[in-house]
Amino acid sequence: MLKNPHDHVERQAFAAKLRTARAVLGWTQLELAREVHLTQRSIHRLEQGHSEPKLATVRAFERLWREKGVCFQDLDDGGFELMVRAATLASSTTSIQ
Repeated sequence: MLKNPHDHVERQAFAAKLRTARAVLGWTQLELAREVHLTQRSIHRLEQGHSEPKLATVRAFERLWREKGVCFQDLDDGGFELMVRAATLASSTTSIQ
């Protein structure tokens, strides 16, 4: 049971950030899991908002995103904005068809 409704919004925002960053980078869940030393199943559960990430896990993702040029700006309403460096897009493994 959620402690307060805001927890649900935060968890869903984090889940959306994970899915978004992974899409920008063109990575699978397994590739992302290897980068942060988690299992693919853990990534799946986090992306679905089914599990609450530990603070250390959140920090690991934030470091990774910074290193890869993917930046999120949290908004007052619980949402976020995405900024991606051009170099990140150029090196992404995502192919446009």
